[in-house]
Order: sequence, then structure tokens, then C-alpha cells
Amino acid sequence: MDFDFSQLKPAPPKLADLNAMPLLEYVGALLSVYGNAAWIPALSFAQSPFTSLDHLHRVMTEIAATADPVTQEQLLRVQPDFLSERESAFVTPTERAAAAALELTRDEVKTLHKQQAEYQKKFDFPLIVCLVGPDAKPRSGLMASIASRLGNTREDERQVALGELSRISRVRLFEQIPE
Repeated sequence: MDFDFSQLKPAPPKLADLNAMPLLEYVGALLSVYGNAAWIPALSFAQSPFTSLDHLHRVMTEIAATADPVTQEQLLRVQPDFLSERESAFVTPTERAAAAALELTRDEVKTLHKQQAEYQKKFDFPLIVCLVGPDAKPRSGLMASIASRLGNTREDERQVALGELSRISRVRLFEQIPE
């Protein structure tokens, strides 16, 4: 009997497993949480063991929040922009479902592409929007929020984008690691 093992994936590590892993394995297990930014899980490793996924997420968020502005912008630049997230290798099923649920019209997509181009030109990093969770905006609020963000200063918008990324990373962490 022939078996196709190409689709088999190892079981995701649990929090206890993460706490017991050596550094490289730990970083590999958490690499996708912040979109291939290995430095965030690498720096968080020193603060293990973690008592919960919330604890781990707070530590990782603090690492991103306290990095220097140049490093923060490098982190933001490697993230997928809002409109291309559906193709990103780091998007969870929950993120994909939320994007699909927006059911944007052609005119809305056209407007968003225009806003995204303005945003990219002004801030030099992609538009990052968390579509999941209690702070997620409905379609109408999303459009207004993006238009409003275009009026931010670079510093203010970097902080907004880091906040969005923190919410996204939480979704990814909790989907990737069973507690």
C-alpha cells in the first residue's frame, strides 16, 4: 500500500513544549507570528518560561514596541499589506475568513488600492489592518479608518501600525499554539 506523506505536518507545539525548546527550535516554532521577524521570538526566548500565551504575546509585543524606530519600520515593511494578505503565507484561516467576509465591492477595492498606494508613498511601509477580534472594523468603518490614518504623522502611524500588528500576531499565536 502506497502512502502520500507529503501532506503530513507535525502536531503544533504546546506552550509547555515551547518553554522546553532550545533557542533555534523555539524561534522556528514562532517565526510566522510576526511575519518572519526572527528577532522578536529570539529576544523573547530569554524571558521564558511563559505562564500563558497571553504572557508570551505581551513579551513579544513589548519587544516590538520598545525597538528603535528604524527597526520598527523594518518590521512593518516585511508585513503583507492589507490588500495582499490573502496571498501571504502567514495568514491564518481566521484572517482569510475575515477578509473574505468583508465582501468588498469593485468600487471599494478600487478606493482601497488608491488609499493603499497613498499610504505606502507617505509612510514607506505597507498598510497593516487587523480584521479579526473585538477592535476589528466593519466594512464601512474600515474605509473611514484607513482614510483617517492617512492624516497621521509618520510617528503616530508607526504606533498605529504596530498596534494592528500586535493584534494580528495575537491571532496567529493563538491559532498556531494550542494552550
